[in-house]
Amino acid sequence: KRRRKALAEIDNTKFGWFHIRTCIIAVVGFFADAYDIFAINLVAVMLGYVYYGKSSLPTDIDFGIKVATPVGTFIGQFCFGLLADFFGHKRV
Repeated sequence: KRRRKALAEIDNTKFGWFHIRTCIIAVVGFFADAYDIFAINLVAVMLGYVYYGKSSLPTDIDFGIKVATPVGTFIGQFCFGLLADFFGHKRV
């Protein structure tokens, strides 16, 4: 009941700074996740040049880095979601 009341209050308020701020926060979070996932391909090439003197990493290391990226993203979203539910979204 309390949750429905809070959501109804948000739905019935006039459009204002709260809505804009909420959208900006969501967009920044999405951008950060998308950038991390996109950039790992470039970072893998750079690591290959720096540590191995080639344009690519060894296959097992390349695979490990590229698998760790979405797994880490999932675990981070899951854990921070739980923390936000437990301690409050504003606090986390």
